[in-house]
Amino acid sequence: MSWDVTVLHLREKLESVGDLNDENTLPLGAASDVREAISAALPTVDWSDPTWGGYLGEGFSIEFNMGNDDPIQDMMLHVRGGGDAISAIMRFVVPNGWVALDCSTSEFLDPANPSDAGWADFQELRDQVRSGLRADDAGAGNEGPDGAGNNASVYDSMKSGFNTSLFVAHWLQTLAWVSIGSMIVWPIIFRSVHIDFSPIFLFWAASAIKRRSRSARRWVLGLGAVGLTALTLMLLWITFAGTGRVFVDPGPGFRRNAAVWEIALAAVSFAALICIPMIVLMSQRARRQFGCGAY
Repeated sequence: MSWDVTVLHLREKLESVGDLNDENTLPLGAASDVREAISAALPTVDWSDPTWGGYLGEGFSIEFNMGNDDPIQDMMLHVRGGGDAISAIMRFVVPNGWVALDCSTSEFLDPANPSDAGWADFQELRDQVRSGLRADDAGAGNEGPDGAGNNASVYDSMKSGFNTSLFVAHWLQTLAWVSIGSMIVWPIIFRSVHIDFSPIFLFWAASAIKRRSRSARRWVLGLGAVGLTALTLMLLWITFAGTGRVFVDPGPGFRRNAAVWEIALAAVSFAALICIPMIVLMSQRARRQFGCGAY
């Protein structure tokens, strides 16, 4: 878990988050310029992954979720640990004319006197969760990245967690290769041509998702929802109208009047292929890794 802060560039000062919209925000700048501005204030930021920087402070860590956009519209920070993380954030936010939005309180941090309420609440909640986990597993004895143990493990731990973008990218790439393989094998086995253009989208989406593109995430979720809706409507159709007008392609050709269980099995199989990446992309971890803020 982390304390999340969104970094924005506003056209003018806003009184509340409720006034925030696309019209009163500006890009933070070109991706290279944003990284340079952050490194000027925090020289030890690790940019080995240009879209996902990491900084290890005194008792805390900050992940810089830059995303794939260039110029960068906004940036999500994932802060863990303890200590004076707010001062570190203000060191690069204030000189560049940016603002920091505390996603836990939905309030902007005042540059002159930033509130630590959200940061303190996060640490209190984290400690409560950790206490409960230690009570269930008293023998573990391992202080994680949010505790007071080995601070050197903070950045390593955030790298070793489940990477939702890589999982979904590999899933989509696998589907694309399976589709290509079926187009090659189909004429040999079934003596018929099978054309499928889905690999074009799947390879593009996999490449963009791997770079944590929010647009690609929305496309995958949107088309997945369309596919699930179509499968649901088909199942409703065969439930009330029968299978007389539904075709099943078992290989050598289309067959009318397929059994309900055949159609249901095919629909459930397709639904599983669609649902698994959608569930991953809609998870809270994916929202953090893709920088999907609360506004």
